[in-house]
Amino acid sequence: MRDLSKTVGENIANLRKARGLTQGQLAERFAYTDKAISKWERGDVCPDVSTLQELADFFGVTMDYMTHFHTEQSILEDHSKDPATIRRNRIIMTALVSVFFWTVAAVYFSGFAMTHEATLGVDAYKQGSIAFAWAIPLTVITVTVYNYRFGKPVTKMPLFISVVWSLAIALYITFGLYANAWNLWFVLFVAVPLTIAFLIFYLSRSSKPKAPAQEENTGEQEKDCVQ
Repeated sequence: MRDLSKTVGENIANLRKARGLTQGQLAERFAYTDKAISKWERGDVCPDVSTLQELADFFGVTMDYMTHFHTEQSILEDHSKDPATIRRNRIIMTALVSVFFWTVAAVYFSGFAMTHEATLGVDAYKQGSIAFAWAIPLTVITVTVYNYRFGKPVTKMPLFISVVWSLAIALYITFGLYANAWNLWFVLFVAVPLTIAFLIFYLSRSSKPKAPAQEENTGEQEKDCVQ
């Protein structure tokens, strides 16, 4: 039976080569050392489950793909697209989704203003602009989802916090413009404990000596890899 650690290591090596990356470049992307990447690819040490999932997401494959044997030629044929082109296409797709949200907001604003101007007057334009208030968090969420799957880990926390605050602000603006309830400013305070919770979680994870531990540990527990 083929050793799972060797299979995972060969897949990592071949996927890396298909993308034209060096061990150092892959190590920098995941905050490891090139020595750790070398141990993965030789099958001496296997990435933990969470890291293996991040690798799968980065290469655009599944966990099942990472843990099953594939020939080097098949991987090169299937995953040799220019990383810059792939990244540009993903950014374009993210931008198109964001533009869609703003287009819907503009259509809603125009339709609401025209149909309610006679009865609401200027308030029709104010209430219609609520759509733009919600287009902001939807755009931030879209960017956050893109970054979570393909971006750098260091930008995840600021984006998560941006999602929380943009949603809180959109909610406050909705109450203010639709119900003229600007006195509900305390709604914004909902984002405070969530922000603190995210920061504590992020700092607790960042404080772990991730790379050194993975680099030096070549014991049987890690070598068993993912079952």
